[in-house]
Amino acid sequence: VFLEELTQRLRVTAVEGTWTGREGGCMNHTTWRRNHVFLLRLSGPPSPQLALTLSIPRDLSSTNRPDRSVGLGMFVFKATPDGRPSTSSRIRQTQTFMMGMDATLRVPNLAPGSYLVVPCTYRPGEYAGAFKLSVIDEPAGPPPELSLLTSAEEAAAAVCVCVC
Repeated sequence: VFLEELTQRLRVTAVEGTWTGREGGCMNHTTWRRNHVFLLRLSGPPSPQLALTLSIPRDLSSTNRPDRSVGLGMFVFKATPDGRPSTSSRIRQTQTFMMGMDATLRVPNLAPGSYLVVPCTYRPGEYAGAFKLSVIDEPAGPPPELSLLTSAEEAAAAVCVCVC
């Protein structure tokens, strides 16, 4: 009963993406700039239950299902109101990349504003296929907005400003 009540109280906003196998892994690698970058916009009061979840398909019939666990994680950076990265703006990151099919990063009470979210594998090219990035929160205002930065140049510039 508790789990059922909890899931009824939470809201999920999700986007799907696809890794080609050329993405750059975590910040330990010079290829980091190849990762997807998502813009997250929050408005309204902060949610005490905000979490980001990165997952890959569990469907056994999926053609892109990995044959082993994948090291998954993500990084969150502060962005300006128009969605551009702020320098020295790392808010939160995965401390230990989790081997498996999903990873969750709790960011409770994140203030309203714009953020850049970079989901990644631990090693470059570790996985090619579909993934889903979700924002889970307790509804206290408008739903979060989550979108992929459209151009590769825009995404590379965002990642470079955040860590270069």
